[in-house]
Parts: sequence; structure tokens; C-alpha cells
Amino acid sequence: MYTSLELCRTVIRNMKIIETAPELMAITEQQLFAAVNMRIENTVEKTGDWKGRYEFVMDTGSEETCFAPKYWPEDKNGLYAAYYTLTCTEDSGNCSLLSCATGIMGAALCLEFIAHPNQFGLTVYEYANKLKLFYGWNAKLQANGFILTPDKQSIARLFHFNPEELAEDFPNFNTALEPLDAALTALFKVHPEFDDFIRELK
Repeated sequence: MYTSLELCRTVIRNMKIIETAPELMAITEQQLFAAVNMRIENTVEKTGDWKGRYEFVMDTGSEETCFAPKYWPEDKNGLYAAYYTLTCTEDSGNCSLLSCATGIMGAALCLEFIAHPNQFGLTVYEYANKLKLFYGWNAKLQANGFILTPDKQSIARLFHFNPEELAEDFPNFNTALEPLDAALTALFKVHPEFDDFIRELK
């Protein structure tokens, strides 16, 4: 009860900040994810012959960040049949992207491997079984912090940023993005494993 009273008093004392919070959060999210997108794009471009879109939260129409080797398959419309993407965990439905990015409310950001089963002639069930087997025997994925998502349709590397470091690093976000760098390093370290998996699907 004491905690609730103190929180209520804090709200009353800071109403001006609270009233402008949605607008401030939107501005902060735009700046943060612009830096995140740029960091991912710069890292991917250094790897060589890859393709990608880097527009997560950028209100550009696609509003997603996804990337893949150019030799990975596409559908007849030129859309990726398999790719890596930046997203929030499924626990993020009830919180803001900024909360997701800072790991509060049980949410996190993640780099996720996704493949569309129908593009490989598989049902969702067949693909889930193949992905589960692939993850189960692949100790390298597990050692580098990757998890099989609860729906068994993708494999993800979770990460989040330290709120204090983000605040100190605002608005340029240089050193505060180190958890993203670690996740990208882990992803490219295990990319050959995903490469083999795609070849098997094809």
C-alpha cells in the first residue's frame, strides 16, 4: 500500500511530464530506432552480398527491418522467403517499444530468423517439426543465446538496452547499443548454420 501511495504522489507531482510522455516517447523511439536501424544496416553491409530494408518504426510504409543473403530464395513477388528481422518478443503487446527496448515489463527486442513454410512446399506443422529438430541438435545456436520461439516457427536472439546507458547516450546512441552489437555478432557467427538449414529446405 505504501508503494502505491508513493507512486500516486509521484504521478501527481509530475503531471506535466506525464501529460507529454506519449509525445516524448514517440520522439525518443524514433531517434533510438533510427540509430538501431543504421547500426544494423552498417553491420550487414560489411558482410558482403546481402539485401535488406532498415525501417523499423520509421513510418515509411514497410516499417520493418529485415535482411538476408541475396542468394536466399524470394517468392514470385520478390518478397523474402527466408530472412532475419528485428522485432519485439511476443510479450511486448501490452507495452511501448521503448519499454521493449529497455527490457521492462518482461519484453525484449530480438533478431529473429524467419522462413515461410509455403515457399518451401511445407505445411506450418511440417516446418515447425523441421525447425525444432534443427534447433534441438544445434548446440552452436544454443551456446550463442538463440532460443526456439514458443510457437516453434522461428529462432531468435533476445537482447535489450540498459535504460541508464540509453539516457546518458541520448540522442546519438553509440556505446548504449552494445547489446545490439553483441546480438549481431552472435547472429553472423551462427549464420552458416541457418544457411545449411535453408539449403535443406530447398
